Amino acid sequence: MCGICCLLTERNEKDYSDLMHCMEYGQICHRGPDSSNTKEVTISDKHVLTLTGHVLHLRGQLTSQPLQNQNGDLLLWNGEIFGGIQIGEEQNDTDILLQLLTKDASPKHILKTMANVEGPWSFIYWQNATQTVYFGRDMFGRRSLLWHLPRTVDDVFMLSSVRISDYKFQEVPSVGLYSMHVISDVVTMTMYPRDEAVWPGTSFLVKSSDPSHFCIPFTLAPNFDFQFDKAQMVPMSIPKLNKQLHCSIRSPSKNFSTDANKLMTKSELDEDSISSSISKKDDTLESSGSVNEATAKAESSYVSERAHIPSSSHTWTGSKKNVNVEILEEIIDPKSYLENVLQTDELMNKLSDQLTDVLLKAVTLRVYNQVDLQSIKNSDSYCQQMQALQHADNSAEICQKTSVSYSSNKNDCAQKESYSDRVTCLIDHVHSENSCNSESDMSEKCSSKTTEDNLLPLNVKHTKDCSPDVASSCSESEIVGNARVAVLFSGGIDSAVITALVDRCLPEDEPVDLMNVAFEQKAKSPQKKKDERPKTETITTNWKVPDRVTGYTALQELNPNRRWNFIEVNVSIKELQELRTNHIQHLLYPLESVLDDSIGCAVWFASRGCGILGNTEQVGKAYRSTAKVILCGMGADEQLAGYSRHRGKFMEHGWEGLLEEIEMEVNRISARNLGRDDRIITDHGKESRFPFIDENVVNYLQKLPIQYKADLSLPRGVGEKLLLRLCAMKLGLVKTATFPKRAIQFGSRIAKTENNKEKGSDKCQRLNTK
Repeated sequence: MCGICCLLTERNEKDYSDLMHCMEYGQICHRGPDSSNTKEVTISDKHVLTLTGHVLHLRGQLTSQPLQNQNGDLLLWNGEIFGGIQIGEEQNDTDILLQLLTKDASPKHILKTMANVEGPWSFIYWQNATQTVYFGRDMFGRRSLLWHLPRTVDDVFMLSSVRISDYKFQEVPSVGLYSMHVISDVVTMTMYPRDEAVWPGTSFLVKSSDPSHFCIPFTLAPNFDFQFDKAQMVPMSIPKLNKQLHCSIRSPSKNFSTDANKLMTKSELDEDSISSSISKKDDTLESSGSVNEATAKAESSYVSERAHIPSSSHTWTGSKKNVNVEILEEIIDPKSYLENVLQTDELMNKLSDQLTDVLLKAVTLRVYNQVDLQSIKNSDSYCQQMQALQHADNSAEICQKTSVSYSSNKNDCAQKESYSDRVTCLIDHVHSENSCNSESDMSEKCSSKTTEDNLLPLNVKHTKDCSPDVASSCSESEIVGNARVAVLFSGGIDSAVITALVDRCLPEDEPVDLMNVAFEQKAKSPQKKKDERPKTETITTNWKVPDRVTGYTALQELNPNRRWNFIEVNVSIKELQELRTNHIQHLLYPLESVLDDSIGCAVWFASRGCGILGNTEQVGKAYRSTAKVILCGMGADEQLAGYSRHRGKFMEHGWEGLLEEIEMEVNRISARNLGRDDRIITDHGKESRFPFIDENVVNYLQKLPIQYKADLSLPRGVGEKLLLRLCAMKLGLVKTATFPKRAIQFGSRIAKTENNKEKGSDKCQRLNTK
């Protein structure tokens, strides 16, 4: 992964040295610790194009950027090619992509080439023959690219992975690709829309609307012309959501009863309705047996044998007041329900296997596409382990392997009678070992330093002065980890499934870092009596936030034979406030909501990987992760109805309303948070990878009818992401499979640290992003 930047300026006496310094030594250089380079191109008598690249080396031979060929073409590439274009194990994808782009100078060829790329990317390509710059992002917006468009004649044009200096930027919309060239004194930018793309958050097709209304809400400089080319479109698009509903599925607003004895069975769905919506040519589906086969054999009831629900217990009437989900929560035991689905419903069994297979492929691609693991992938031990896993029985051998209680501490936590006592014991033991019983102890031993002497991002070793302002170590006596893969690990179902799949594809002697973040909480002030002096507010050092508890729960369900480094990332309020003000807010920009602040800060601290070990024989010791690849669970909720707003839509408007919400969520995913997360995580010289947003995973889930993915007539912890919960059960994550959705800002308790009365959509007053 890389930090890329492009600057178009006029050749005049104006001094751009400060701007150039920021491009070469500012925050953008944190993204690429292994190589930095800058090239200039004279476009005309008046204009100069400057391209700067900072490289994080992960694949093939280290290749400096911008990469230049003999024709004078230049490429800045911030991405990974996981498919669509053949890349040899020893080859560098930047070099291969430049070769492909230069085969033909036509816009059609450029658009087609980029459409073939599977994986996260943003790029800037200078085509010397036509004096044209092409740029853009992948259709999911997984890599950040911002633009500054000139508003006056003296203004500059800029593209960058992060904000440069104090210039105003926007995220480049991921609804197409763009080109820019200079003719005389006029700069012309052309947009090529993606086929069938819609503007995020709307139903308006990009190709049928005025882009200036959606992506340029201000007046451009008179010498800057924005054009829209509808004749040449990018031949790639997000797969259309399958909106097919079986006739037995009716809207909740039409007295849809969830009486167990009246609900249809999965086997009652005609096989044509499924087989027509899922391609028979999909290799992933073929590996687990065809849907037609599964449908023909599925003979058992979907609900009636799961729970004995009185016929009058739960009836949809279209009014929230009449929807008694609490009754279902009291009657249905989530674990028993999911187990019964697996025992009695062959079709859901097959579909969960298929989803596991396609996710395993996505995880494997993201784990092994790094230099440090290529030798392992070609080894005999890797081949033997993969063969063993492929022949293991999901419901028996794998579950047996992963169900052993995982406990490596000095206390006998495993001997506690109740499960909750065992989890509490594990957490208490970590903190008793670390002796963090006071605020002074915590700041000296548990929290990261923020002094000027060590404000260098992890893994970043520049020969140049990047003016870094990020803490580089957790403690002077820290343990430096040697894991090559890390997971943002809340213990929720998304991160836990990814972690379990990492275990299936990675040799058992390879350690994995699990990053779990918690924020310090203000203690509740006691009620004061009249005429009593207000007491000084105290700060608690209790790190038992919800994500810490679920994290340890999920850890106990993982393979006990692997070394899992559970990293407790504990963040004090002081450290949060200092680093947000001095550093993180600049990475969040141009996003500025309370939600962006909470999630962005939580992800930044978690991905830094500085904390204390919560397990292993070195429990309680300071630890720093050096893994360059971080797997993240983003993207599952949008596709599998995981958010509370999905349930709200279902309650108000039935299956049709739920489908509309999911379609909107997937279509706008590029404009939501992935660019932000890329800016946040890559700031540490690490790369974020998102298995749930792999093209094949999205294609599979988009084609699968909604009734197989979720059933929001069921309680929380069961109905949302139902299919993924079945996958988790079969991977041995029995307790984790029933955890309800909890967003990171609530699970880590960052949302409770400063202002409890804020709404997520409010503009965050703590961010000074002017």
